[in-house]
Order: sequence, then C-alpha cells, then structure tokens
Amino acid sequence: MKLGINREYVLNIAKELLEFHSPSGFCFEIMEHIRKWAEEFGYDFDTTRKGCGIIIVPGTSKEKERIIVLEV
Repeated sequence: MKLGINREYVLNIAKELLEFHSPSGFCFEIMEHIRKWAEEFGYDFDTTRKGCGIIIVPGTSKEKERIIVLEV
C-alpha cells in the first residue's frame, strides 16, 4: 500500500510549530497542540512529568519495535 502525503497539511503544521512561542523550559502548551494532532489520527498521547510527549503508534509486529525521538 502506498501512502500519500498531504503536502498542504504538513506545511501548515510545520508553520504552526515554527511560529509557536515556546521558550526553553515552557513546553507544556505546545505539547497540548501536539496531543490534539496525535489524537486526530487516533493515537494515544501521554507526557512525562518533565513535559516530554509520548505517542505510541502500533506496528504490525511486536518482534520489531522502533522508537523515534524528536525535540520541539
């Protein structure tokens, strides 16, 4: 199955992220935006007590797991 990328959606999200006022140490507000986006796609979202976001994307196999780490 080939997945298409909605270029306009990706650019709008990137623009919103880049324009968001979130100085170092003040991540909680942007994490709520990221929570909203994750939940729009049906993914669970959680945060650590220090504000790191966790999105779990189930795969097709439990034998091979991946982790992707991003900094906002």
